[in-house]
Amino acid sequence: MGLFKKGLEKAGDFYDWRRRVWKAKNEYGVPKATKVKYALKGFTPNEVVWFDLANNDYRDYISDSERLRSREINGIYKTILDDKLLFEEIFRQYVRVPKIYAWISDGEVYGMHGTEVDTATFIRFLRKVGRSVLKWENGYEGKGTFVIVAREDGSFLVSGEEMDSKAVRRLLKGKGSSILCEYMQQGAFADSLYPEAVNTLRIVCAKKKGERHVHIVGAVQRIGNEKSKPVDNVSAGAISCRVDLETGTLGKGVVAKSEHTGEGVTYFETHPDTGAQLEGRVIPGWQELKAAIVELTERFPYLGLVGWDVLLTDEGFCVIEGNASAGCVMFQMDGGVRDGEIGDIYRSYGIIK
Repeated sequence: MGLFKKGLEKAGDFYDWRRRVWKAKNEYGVPKATKVKYALKGFTPNEVVWFDLANNDYRDYISDSERLRSREINGIYKTILDDKLLFEEIFRQYVRVPKIYAWISDGEVYGMHGTEVDTATFIRFLRKVGRSVLKWENGYEGKGTFVIVAREDGSFLVSGEEMDSKAVRRLLKGKGSSILCEYMQQGAFADSLYPEAVNTLRIVCAKKKGERHVHIVGAVQRIGNEKSKPVDNVSAGAISCRVDLETGTLGKGVVAKSEHTGEGVTYFETHPDTGAQLEGRVIPGWQELKAAIVELTERFPYLGLVGWDVLLTDEGFCVIEGNASAGCVMFQMDGGVRDGEIGDIYRSYGIIK
């Protein structure tokens, strides 16, 4: 039985590698021989460029394959982080999360939590709430997420694109299921970083195997730009700033590929599109936020690692979602973390050696 289980695990690892590494986008035209060389080590073609593996030692970095395996740190309980419906049902008891208005399956709309909306009244409901977010369950890295804004003339702005009601309805016809949820208004600090995207913090809370208490092992402020808006996903071209865990101070902005300076990792002290200061800014209420995130994570002793996506609001903060992996790309844009605390935690669970 043990051999059979190991065989299934290896088959799952190969499937994930093939889907997420071998078939990953090659946006920078990495030569095939180089792609094969690093794919066999678990790195995507984009990571070859982002981590500058032509000049840096790949052994200093956590690969995408290893990041995928790290999701098993939470075992079967990773489901409560992966499933958007389940996540909201569980975590809304302890922290502010976006309210889910509706679940959509095969084009049919089902109101949630007493919300009066169905397929026939969907467009009317969108106009009533003004702003909302449609998320596909099989979406990741910001793909399959649409910010919907109802306009006074009856039309809609969907992630910056003008649409009529018929086009908005077609968004429901995708493969799989989706949720319609509350649009959370970011506060003055997050808005000052870049007002045309929702700018979230990724805060990783974790513990080594066998330990009782979690602590924060890394944090990054994600900031949208003209390329990524309305999302702040680094894979979409957004900026990330490492956060000093003691003071909450932002480091330099880092972007994987800049429309301003060309390919490769580039650094910014100020926002390249708006001129807003980035480096040196201090996250308001950082000490209180750290304590709240640790307390939240400790309510779930069966979770060994959570990458929380946190939005700062004028009233405090809300948790947009939780992730079963750290999001290693954004933590390694300015150097590998394999020999750091995240790497030590991975080693304790046997993810890396």
